[in-house]
Amino acid sequence: MEHVFPYSLYSEKDLQDKFDDSKKDLEWFFNTKALSSFISDEIIKHNLLYKAYLDSIVLNESENNFLNVFNG
Repeated sequence: MEHVFPYSLYSEKDLQDKFDDSKKDLEWFFNTKALSSFISDEIIKHNLLYKAYLDSIVLNESENNFLNVFNG
C-alpha cells in the first residue's frame, strides 16, 4: 500500500524514524496497528482540508454540475 500525503508536516525521515520498529526492509513496513492508525488519521485530515477548501470556493453552475458527476 502506497500513500502520499500532500502538504504533510512529516518528512520521509520523520516517518522512517517514527515507524522504525515496524520496518520490514529498507523502504517497506509491516502493516501494524500504529501504522494503519496513522495512515487513517492522515487521510481523515487530508479529506477535511480538501472539504474545507471546496466549501471556501465559489463555483458557477456549470462547474458545480461537472463536480457532481464525479462526486455522485
